[in-house]
Amino acid sequence: MFFNELKDEEVEFLRKEFAGIQADRKEREEAEAVKVAAQLKKTEAMAWMIIGLLSFYFNCTVSPSKLGLH
Repeated sequence: MFFNELKDEEVEFLRKEFAGIQADRKEREEAEAVKVAAQLKKTEAMAWMIIGLLSFYFNCTVSPSKLGLH
């Protein structure tokens, strides 16, 4: 037989054993999402700064919507 039926005690033990692993993974994923969001904000701020410098240098205005910025 390929599969054995698990007793209730075994199932409960496995749930407790692996619950921490899932929580740790979720915590790491959330922390990574926060880091990515922060980097995106920095990138967008840098884009605005470059637009400002180019507009000043070339004495023109650049529409942010044309660049995909909001």
